[in-house]
Amino acid sequence: MGRRKSRRKIIKPKVDNKLPTTFKCPFCSEETSVECLMEKDKKKATISCRSCKASYSTDMNSLTAPIDVYSEWIDQCEEANVAQVEEQDYDEEEFDEDST
Repeated sequence: MGRRKSRRKIIKPKVDNKLPTTFKCPFCSEETSVECLMEKDKKKATISCRSCKASYSTDMNSLTAPIDVYSEWIDQCEEANVAQVEEQDYDEEEFDEDST
């Protein structure tokens, strides 16, 4: 008596989840209007909005992806906003002290 023939398992190829390459603009809130240009020979990454022409550029390395550049741009925007709010609070405190 022979063995039963075993069925071959069907191997499905793994689907790689691709990272996005277009993003939402932090200034004009336009969906998919921000694109990233990666110049590997110059080691510069530039991200810019097609609608409001806002842009940001930074140095990159071989592992940098467009999402990394976008995240860095958002972080820089948040830092600028926090610094501006702190400066306004400081100016208001000085004004309050002068008026009393």
